[in-house]
Amino acid sequence: MVSLADSVTSTVSVGTNPEGVAFDPTNGHLYVANSGSGTVSVIDGSKNTVVANVTVGAGPDEIAFDPTNGHVYVANYGSSSVSVIDGSTNTVVTAVSVGTNPEGVAFDPTNGHLYVANKGSGTVSVIDGSTNTVVANVTVGSQPYAVTFDSANGYVYVTNSYSRSVSVISGSTNTVVATVAVGIGPDGIAFDSTNGCVYVANYSSNSVSVITPSSSTSTSSTTSTTSSSSATSTVSTSTTSTTSSQSSSSGGGGGVPEFPYQLPVAAALTALLVLSYLLVRSRTTSRGRLETKRTL
Repeated sequence: MVSLADSVTSTVSVGTNPEGVAFDPTNGHLYVANSGSGTVSVIDGSKNTVVANVTVGAGPDEIAFDPTNGHVYVANYGSSSVSVIDGSTNTVVTAVSVGTNPEGVAFDPTNGHLYVANKGSGTVSVIDGSTNTVVANVTVGSQPYAVTFDSANGYVYVTNSYSRSVSVISGSTNTVVATVAVGIGPDGIAFDSTNGCVYVANYSSNSVSVITPSSSTSTSSTTSTTSSSSATSTVSTSTTSTTSSQSSSSGGGGGVPEFPYQLPVAAALTALLVLSYLLVRSRTTSRGRLETKRTL
């Protein structure tokens, strides 16, 4: 039985194709990125009503809140920029140019920096929240997607959707200190402050890789390329996915399909080529037999 606490109490209409959402505890507002509208809807949490619609760049995706300056940072996928919204006025105060197709964004409270994953550039842009300027561009894996901050070690974790890995960035140096191999098509990522683990959702593996930052090497099928972080376990989220099958397919990067539908398509094309060959061979054999009869 579903209790009242677990039920939907209201539905708020926003813009087209809402994606990312972030909460500003200073004003009690929630900020929703509408990728299809190029806007951010501002919801008053006390009333669950939209109090403002802020125009940002094209294809706004993920959002992060910076409590040190009260600004909301919106990654604009189609504009290759980050819109900075002042939470006190709900207006855009500046737009910061970053890499191509920015998606995920996360705030590091230890250095006041925001980390933006540029899917099209294979980089992470580091924005100084005090000046709203890019202070570093960190090269990571192929098609970086989501970002999370580990408050226990000061590291930033970035999922590389096409490299089947997670890049670990040191917030003190803004350099990659480790690369952890995970499942196929890593997507969402989150840090659990209670156990110190980082959880990675593998889109095409139907599994979740659990990364435990430590000095020990990995003991599971998904291993780290360094010893500073390791994927210690992989949790399957589908009965058709097994640890052994993931292990055999989780190495390397490059040409492995990012999405699951590409594998059946490849198999279908292969079957079509084989069928075409057999058909041509059958026609050639029949023609040869006909020519033999005519000669006789």
